[in-house]
Amino acid sequence: MTSDLSRDQALLLTTMAHQYLSSGEWPTWQWVDTVLDRRGLDAPGLLRSLPRLGADRPGPWYGLVNHDGVNISRNDRVAVTLAGALHVPELQPYFAAPFLDTLAVLVAARHSRPISPDEVEEFRITETDVRAELAPRRDHESLSRWMARLPELMSNEPVTRNSTGELPDGGRWWGLSRGLGRYRGVTTLEGYVEVTARLIGEHAVPWTQAHETPIELAVSAPPSSSDPRQLRITAPIPEELVEVAADLMLLELLDRSGGQVGQALSPDGFVPEAHARDESGWSVLRMLVDRREVEALQVRANGHPSIVMLTTIGRTKAMNLRRRSQDRAEREHHLHDALVRWAYNQHRPGPGASIQSLPTAPDWWFCGSEVTWDEVSAAVRYLEGRGLLAGPVQFSGPPDGIRLHLTPGGEDCARSRQTVRTYLDGQRSQPPAFQLTGDNNNIAFGNNNHQSTSSSAAGVSSEDLATLVSMIRFSIPILGLPAEQQAAVEGDVAALEAEAATGNPDQGRVRTFLQRVGSVVQSVATNPMAQNMVLTGIGTATGLPMSQLPQ
Repeated sequence: MTSDLSRDQALLLTTMAHQYLSSGEWPTWQWVDTVLDRRGLDAPGLLRSLPRLGADRPGPWYGLVNHDGVNISRNDRVAVTLAGALHVPELQPYFAAPFLDTLAVLVAARHSRPISPDEVEEFRITETDVRAELAPRRDHESLSRWMARLPELMSNEPVTRNSTGELPDGGRWWGLSRGLGRYRGVTTLEGYVEVTARLIGEHAVPWTQAHETPIELAVSAPPSSSDPRQLRITAPIPEELVEVAADLMLLELLDRSGGQVGQALSPDGFVPEAHARDESGWSVLRMLVDRREVEALQVRANGHPSIVMLTTIGRTKAMNLRRRSQDRAEREHHLHDALVRWAYNQHRPGPGASIQSLPTAPDWWFCGSEVTWDEVSAAVRYLEGRGLLAGPVQFSGPPDGIRLHLTPGGEDCARSRQTVRTYLDGQRSQPPAFQLTGDNNNIAFGNNNHQSTSSSAAGVSSEDLATLVSMIRFSIPILGLPAEQQAAVEGDVAALEAEAATGNPDQGRVRTFLQRVGSVVQSVATNPMAQNMVLTGIGTATGLPMSQLPQ
């Protein structure tokens, strides 16, 4: 569910999400269908095409939205789930951090609730209890808005949707299921979706196995040497690196099986000898078996699997790890988040946080692949440029003695428990998406907590241009433009996307295209809220007040 969507699938999600952000209500399916139909798109077909886990068998399923697209009526209101929010960055400031805070409250309540050895009871938590726990972390207004959204959001998430009810006073209660324990320590939206996908996948295994044809075993001979990546992890495997070792083992299985489910393998070929001697390697393999990512076909008397194979769940996860490890943008996002966490958690008064020991930490690995010092250096420069790290930090090879110092904004980002991308987007994209202040020569945009100054002489950066263009593109379906003008705007937006992708946009072309988009939106858009959002953003980027945009 974290794989890339097609452009049309992404448009379906963002069309629903933008209407939700504008009105606080998910739109009717008739509205969504009509908006996309006017663009020549098959909304019901797109809805059915969205990725879902567990949809091919009876039992629980989970997807990017709360409807599978079957027998949908025009009165239905399809909502984007937390998994779907991964593909809609605009939703994340309103969904991710509050939900993760709420999830932490539920997990803590589950594991701290007194239990009786003599009575059986259902563990529950009330809406009032949740509000009381969240109150110290949020102001009254934002907490009230979140609590109003919470029942609907939790009804769409597997861990909370099956055990809930209404109290006599009109409030709600939620059951504290055993599955909440799997979310202990989850602090990111990506982590939440990964655990949820794993839980849904586990329910699928009995059905899948019951309908599989028998597998013909052909045991693969072990290679001559163990994977050198795994040998970089000391023996015994440190507890904090167990998940890293599991990723490496899963990738090794993927490679040695040729990506085939059912290919039998000898563990002697991929459990490093050093890890086998101290049992830590076998513990990791058993963990993969417990997760149903690997199946033990034969087990020795000492409990060590002697023949194993990759399951469908394991193959899917391994292929996703491989894809993500080769995605430059995902690697960059990982390091941005990791360095902010590292600097915050390792901080000592005065000297800052040394990153010499970073290679011994889990953050040195991303999806089974080591990062490099060149990547770390680039991430540090990015964080300096975004005002999260104090600089300049000079790299020359391995950073002997280099220490990182977070700025106040960097500390706020770390404490927010959001990703850097979500934090920065939230800082500059609070509704309205752009706030225009200052004069024509020096324009500031952002919100009350963070401002980024853009000089009309210097032009708009590629990152800010990409953010602005994304906002404009996602606003197009709700602007209410006539078909001809909408096509013209889409063409100019495509040209702006190409400029942003260069990393060094031509400021003259950018200004020309933005002015053309602005003049159309100002003249013929019928949705005042969307119109104002787009025009304010364009005015910020070009240095022209809305009244001076050409007609």
